[in-house]
This record gives sequence, C-alpha cells and structure tokens, in this order.
Amino acid sequence: MAFALPIVAAKTSTAGTTIPQFLENPKTLILHHCKTTRDLNQIHAHVIKTRLHLNPIIVESLLESAAILLKSTDYAVSIFDQIDEPNSAAYNVIIRGFILKHSSHEAIRLFKKMEECSVEPDNFTFPCILKACSRLQAVKEGEQIHAQIVKLGFPSNGFVVNSLIHMYASFGKIEVARRVFDGMSDKGIVSWNSLFSGYTKSGHWEEIVNLFREMVRLGVNFDEATLLGVLMACGRLADIGLGKSEDALRLRSQMKEKGIKKSPGCTLIELDGEIHEILAEENKHPYAQEIYNATESMMKRINLAGYVPNTAEARLEAEDDDRGASVSHHSEKLAIALGIIRTSPGTTIRISKNLRVCIDCHNATKFISKVFHREIVVRDRNRFHHFKDGICSCKDYW
Repeated sequence: MAFALPIVAAKTSTAGTTIPQFLENPKTLILHHCKTTRDLNQIHAHVIKTRLHLNPIIVESLLESAAILLKSTDYAVSIFDQIDEPNSAAYNVIIRGFILKHSSHEAIRLFKKMEECSVEPDNFTFPCILKACSRLQAVKEGEQIHAQIVKLGFPSNGFVVNSLIHMYASFGKIEVARRVFDGMSDKGIVSWNSLFSGYTKSGHWEEIVNLFREMVRLGVNFDEATLLGVLMACGRLADIGLGKSEDALRLRSQMKEKGIKKSPGCTLIELDGEIHEILAEENKHPYAQEIYNATESMMKRINLAGYVPNTAEARLEAEDDDRGASVSHHSEKLAIALGIIRTSPGTTIRISKNLRVCIDCHNATKFISKVFHREIVVRDRNRFHHFKDGICSCKDYW
C-alpha cells in the first residue's frame, strides 16, 4: 500500500500559495515509515505529488529522516540542495547527519557555506560543529568558532559551553577548558564531568582530585561518572609510584606467529587551517618527499642527543636491516617532522593518532621536544601526552 499523510485542510500563505495541512505530527509519521532509501523515495514522491513540499515542517521532517536514519547522507544532501533558501534548522539537520556518519570534514564545509549564505547558526548548530572540530583536531577552526559564539551571545548557553569545554579538552588545551568552565555562572553536573574527562585524557590526576574536593566543598551533587573518574585518578597516582613494565617484543612475536596484523597508524596534524592525514610509511601525501627528508634530519639530530631506536616497534614483516628505518617512519614521527618544517620555531605542535602511541615514538618525542625546543601535544587512542623539555606529562605511564 502506498504511503500517504492524512491531509485535512489547506492554508494560504501570505504569498498566495496554498499549503496543505495535516492531522498528525508529520515527523512522527515520516520517521515511523522511513527505514530504507526505497521508503524514503516513496514518501518523497508523495510529498511532491500532494504539494506538501511547500510545507517547511514536512520538508524538515523528510530531511531529518534521510540524514539520521539512512546509512549515507547522499539522499539527505539531495533533498537539502532542492530547498531554495534553507534555514538554520535545515543546515543543523545535515550537519548533525554528517557528524553521525563521521564525516566531520563535510560538516565543517557545510558550516562555512552556512556562513557564506548569511544563515546565522544557533545553539543547536554549535555543539555539532564543535564536535567536528574535536574529531579533526581543527584547533584554529575551533578557536574561530569560539569567537563567533561570544560575538553572537551564546557564552551562557549550557549546551554550547559544555561543548566548548569538551573541544578544548580534546585539543589538550586543558587550561583553556578550565577558563571556559570557570567563566560559567551555572555549572551543571555535565559541565563538571566534561572537565573531569578532560583532566583524565590529559593525565592530570592531581587536578582531578582537587576538582572533586572543590565540588564537595560547593555542595555539588556528583554521579557515578564523577566517582569513576576520581577513583581512576587515585589509582593512577598510586600506580605511578609503583612503576610499570611491558614485554612488547614478546607480544609482537606472538602476533607475528599467529598472523595478527596491527591496524595501520594514522596521525592528523593541522597546519594553517588545513588538516593533514599522515599514514605510517606514507608515500601518497603531496609533501611525501619533503616529509621524509625532514624526518631523516630530525632523527639524526635526536640520535646525536642520545636517542636509540627500539626496533621491537618496527612493522612485523620488516627485515632486520630495515627495522631501524621502519620505526622512524611511524605516522606520528612523520607528522611531527612536517610540523617542525611548516611552523615557526617555538610553535606548539599538536597531533592526533588513531592508535596508542608506541614506546619508541614516546621516547623519540621526548628527545624531539628537548632538541628542537618545542612543546608537543599528542592525543592517542587513550589519552593526551604533553611533551616539553624532554619530559612527558604522563610520567612514562600510559
């Protein structure tokens, strides 16, 4: 049976256009019936046939169904492109769809188009686009959006401010996250937990304990997530005192024997507002040769300073005489080398990696920070590492 919305009346707009009305909530009806692209095609055809496409509520409902429920955003984008003058609600739906589908680059591109079309973002736009900046480690973009939030008068909006705290914490800019938090007049449990999460990812265990004491002193009700963070901090502070040991070579030998392959390393670095994706042993990047030359020079300098490569971290299939070169071509080393040659001396280098940073890269980055006089912030799969003057904030525990 063909889908149909129960139209009960028609309304004439100020422009003289007849807009069909409906009995029930169209969003509920469309979301209920729309499960596949075929369903959406059928509903879309019915909407056009019955002139319901003239009703903005219907179009927005159809757009949301396409952006949120389907695996791809392609259909949603096609609907969006047919809207003559999309409003902020329409932009928000597509941006949210991109975020859900992990298409953060597309979300930021659409946000820029929104600005170009003079459509003002709202308190629903900013949390989504700040999440995209967090995922891409797009620091400059995020800072520009923060300035826009202040300019438009959203600094007091809880949802927006919590998103700012999360974004700056994800950048490793925990001091900025704390300033945003301190500037809030009404701090809810989400705000406190956002800051707790930032301290956890940065390995600031003592700050977590101090923040919890402040929370108790102010009489703020905490929840299970808060307690979990505090207990983890107490545990880590105790563990740092006890030390740790790893047998990476034995583990990698077992992986090789069983034919287990490690996921390829991938590191992101933002340079002049552009996100560069660097793969381990990269050879397709437009600056590949420049990156390898810079990496070779960088490794020579830290070798002279006392760095010794841990060849146990080389790729499993690497031959013995190639293991030193292999370990120097890990994605974070390549990204850091690119950062050194593409930024001014003394500039902080920020990178984000999809995997846990290996022992060799951690050791090498300590040397790089000291030899090149750079502060280097590395966000890996588990936490943040702040390298400065040859020391890491994790105290070699991660």
